[in-house]
Amino acid sequence: VQMTKLSASGAPPLENASVSYKALFAVTSVTYSPDATCLASSSQDNTVRVWTTTSGKCVHVLDAHSKTATSVCYSSDGATLASGSDDKTVRVWELYLETAF
Repeated sequence: VQMTKLSASGAPPLENASVSYKALFAVTSVTYSPDATCLASSSQDNTVRVWTTTSGKCVHVLDAHSKTATSVCYSSDGATLASGSDDKTVRVWELYLETAF
């Protein structure tokens, strides 16, 4: 996974942040937090991961799905994250607690 910041004009990248996670499974979905400070990804390894956009480091690994996590979406305030899965569940994560309900 590599995150690249572009200028609004489409000029060359202003900043690159390489993520140190080498995925063994395909990433199925990505989304930016409303304030663009984080990026969330879902994966075939059944997890949802949250990355900082400044450093590219993984700050949360959310592991509650029993099958491929297929989609991910932030709430408008960025405090919660919803993920869908092939296990036929939708999990809503409170990011400050790292728990699903």
